[in-house]
Amino acid sequence: MPTLDGPKILRLRNAKAWTQANLAERTRDVDVEGKAGVSTRVLWDAEKGKPVSPRTHLLLARALGVAPWALLPAREQWRRVAITALPVALLFIVAIGAVAGAVHVGERMNQDTAYRVPPPRPEPLFDDMRGMRKLTSDVTLRHDLLCKSLTISRSVTLDTDGHNIFCTGTFINKGEILTGYVGYGNLPASYGGSGGDAACSASSGDKGFITLGARALAPTLSADLVQRWYDNGLMHKLAGASGAGFTNGFARVGGAGAYGVYVQARRIEAGLIHAEGADSVSGGGGGGGAIVLAYGDGGLLPGTYLVGGGHGGDSRCGARGSGAQGRVFALAYGATQPIDPVADAGFVAGVWRDPKVVITSVHFLGKRGDYTLVISGDGFGSGQFQKSFFGTLPYFKVGDTTERFEAGYPGDTLKLSYRSWSDRRVVVSGLQAEPGDCIGINLWNPLTRDGAAWAGNIPRPYPGTPRIVSARISSDGEITIVGKGFGRPPTSLPFSSNDGLIYFSDVAYHSWGHGPSVLFNVGDRDDSTQLLFEYWSNTRIEIAGFTGPPLPAGMFVEAGDPVTLVVWNPHTHLATAWAGYAR
Repeated sequence: MPTLDGPKILRLRNAKAWTQANLAERTRDVDVEGKAGVSTRVLWDAEKGKPVSPRTHLLLARALGVAPWALLPAREQWRRVAITALPVALLFIVAIGAVAGAVHVGERMNQDTAYRVPPPRPEPLFDDMRGMRKLTSDVTLRHDLLCKSLTISRSVTLDTDGHNIFCTGTFINKGEILTGYVGYGNLPASYGGSGGDAACSASSGDKGFITLGARALAPTLSADLVQRWYDNGLMHKLAGASGAGFTNGFARVGGAGAYGVYVQARRIEAGLIHAEGADSVSGGGGGGGAIVLAYGDGGLLPGTYLVGGGHGGDSRCGARGSGAQGRVFALAYGATQPIDPVADAGFVAGVWRDPKVVITSVHFLGKRGDYTLVISGDGFGSGQFQKSFFGTLPYFKVGDTTERFEAGYPGDTLKLSYRSWSDRRVVVSGLQAEPGDCIGINLWNPLTRDGAAWAGNIPRPYPGTPRIVSARISSDGEITIVGKGFGRPPTSLPFSSNDGLIYFSDVAYHSWGHGPSVLFNVGDRDDSTQLLFEYWSNTRIEIAGFTGPPLPAGMFVEAGDPVTLVVWNPHTHLATAWAGYAR
């Protein structure tokens, strides 16, 4: 895999006054293959000089508006001639492939014309110290550190520089750990500290970057949560953000945020860890980094954790703002499996239980204003009523998001004709909806009380209606939605909302006729708990979790819960929905 010129990528990005998030979004825009662009974690790797895939190389070059060879280190730019010559050779290959009836192979190769030259020596993915027991001289990490049992000697400094530590035995810090600095960066999903403000007034243009740590309560750590942090990039979750300032002609840059650090070992003796944000002479201070200590049955000996924000500089109207401090988390992984960075096997995911009730398909028959629903699946239960009737049931409901009504459940104004109910098929008629309406169906087995959900649009949706291709809902409330037609974000990111732009329901929480059909709803206008949005584009939405007043006691998302999502385009005011299971 190619290793790119990280400092040059950084210079090109800063010249456009782009944050890493801006560049990541731009790669999504230029991804003509229709995939998800380059993630912030992979972009971090590229800027740190780690190997990246040929596809990442291609997308970064497209996004930055340069030739692909221009992103290679100087020592490899001699290959420019060879790279430029490749299309001619590939045309010859295409011609041969056409004769052989395999033109599609040549076409596929031609997409990555300039990305066939491997680096002379692939870099390692880790700093492997598994053969060492003691660190006796100062070291700066270039990759995550692997060790068995390792002791940092007195007066020795380990500069992790944004990387992390994975030991299978005991990790003892008798010296000190420095986490290093991120530089200019916006980290809306991080639990590190926010950057300090630079302005004398409250002008929004002179504000430091705000992290998730400033907007939400500290999460309850779990094996599943930390694994997702690792998968998405621990830097992205642990680093402090930059302060605002005027020290640079192309961007407002104050003090740099500090990297955080993740330390994992059977036993940890933490010692002294520095993760302070940088001071600024002319702007706001950088935010402190977050520290996560994941220990096993050997336990944790706490240390001294310096995670304060950097100090702001003085100006003619007084002192600038200091950065916010980072956080310290401790996780006893106990009987669960810790992250395996080599195999990337990860923590054992939240317990997944096979759904006992499943909706496999829904067919809409009839015409506008009078639809019959034929719902197929398994586990519905049988013998719920002897003959068809017009009314309501406490274990079925249909919601029409577009028209803003619910039908078929006790207390609903609109009733339904229940035609038949068996373990694998339910037929209901009398739904007063329109073509293209956004519909959600919830069904519960009356005996076991297990539920299932289906959501989508009645056939012939309106032109421009959003479409959800896939969604992932995690047990801690993190939500990723992929599709198209979501539109531009309604306001600047990050933001929290219960305006009904997107709302989430956990169908496992059901009142059985004594209140609302589903008790666990977040993000709609009637819900006090809000969704915290960290990314929004026309094709992807990322939600960091829930914020605001806590949910009623005992309500939380569990792996295997049937869940639904409704997404409104804030500009076209068209909606779609998705149903599945939490992971």
